[in-house]
Amino acid sequence: MKININKSCGKNTVSRADGKKIYSLIVGAWHKEKQIVIDFGDISVSSISFLDEALGVLLLKYSPKDILSKIKLVNIRPFDKSVLNNIMSSRMRDNKK
Repeated sequence: MKININKSCGKNTVSRADGKKIYSLIVGAWHKEKQIVIDFGDISVSSISFLDEALGVLLLKYSPKDILSKIKLVNIRPFDKSVLNNIMSSRMRDNKK
């Protein structure tokens, strides 16, 4: 399954509400699909709130290993990937407390 963020949320993805849309699509497809591709192409703005709500909160439901094996990110800008890595690291630390 491929989730195109631009088609699902528009070019300016800054809100938690947009992130929740993507999260819902991911969770809905989790047991039905072998791999979920998330396409960040043609996105002009993404925010910490969006990235956390779309992907960070997956760590509350799934293991890091399961997320890495199930989800593939494409066309993500290096800055957004760095922000997402920080979010995921923070969520993993919080889960260990």
